[in-house]
Amino acid sequence: LSINPSTACQLACPNCETGNGTMTRPATNLAPSLHAHMLASVVDELFVIRYFGTGESLLNKKFPELMQEIKGKEIFTFMTTNLSFRFTDNQIDEILLSGINLIGVSLDGITQESYARYRVNGEHDLVVGNMLRLIQRRDELGLKYPLVEWRFLVFKHNEHEIETVRKLATEFKVDLLEFAEGFAPIDDPGAPVQRLKKFDVR
Repeated sequence: LSINPSTACQLACPNCETGNGTMTRPATNLAPSLHAHMLASVVDELFVIRYFGTGESLLNKKFPELMQEIKGKEIFTFMTTNLSFRFTDNQIDEILLSGINLIGVSLDGITQESYARYRVNGEHDLVVGNMLRLIQRRDELGLKYPLVEWRFLVFKHNEHEIETVRKLATEFKVDLLEFAEGFAPIDDPGAPVQRLKKFDVR
C-alpha cells in the first residue's frame, strides 16, 4: 500500500508536480482518523506500506501518530524524505521511536551547488547532519530500526560524484545506498537538470 502523509513540500524540485507548482489539488496533511479508516479493512492483509507520494511526509507533524496505528502488526514500513528540516533532539527521537522501519533520505549531491540544482531551497549540510543524527541516535537508543538509506538521483550534473558518494556512504555508516535515474529532459540546454542518456551505476 502507498500512503501520502502530506501533499505539501518546502522544496521546489523542478520536475516534481508539487515542487514546480503544477499540482492543482490543494496541499493538505493526512489526518490520523482518515489514516485509521484507510487501514481498517486491509491492515491484516498488508506486508509493506510506503509512506511517500507527491509531498514531504515529515511536514505532517502527526506522522509519528500515524505510525501508532501499525504497531504490533507484521508490516514493513518505509518512507522517503528530503530531511531538510531544523529538528530538535526530541523530534529526532520521535521519528526514530515512531516504528518506521526504513527512512530513505533524498540527497542528490555532495556539495550545496550540485545538491540544490534539483533540490531547490534545500540545505545540503543540514540534510547530511540530520542523516548522521538519525544514525547516531538510533544506535545510542539500541534500536535495530529504522534502517537509514541514502537515495541519490543521478543526473548529468552529478554523475561524476558517484564514487565519492560510495565512499561517503561507508564513512557515514548508512545502512543502504541507492542510485536511481533522475527524471528530467535529456537534451534541453535550458533545463535546470538533465537526464543521462545512459543510466549505469555498476
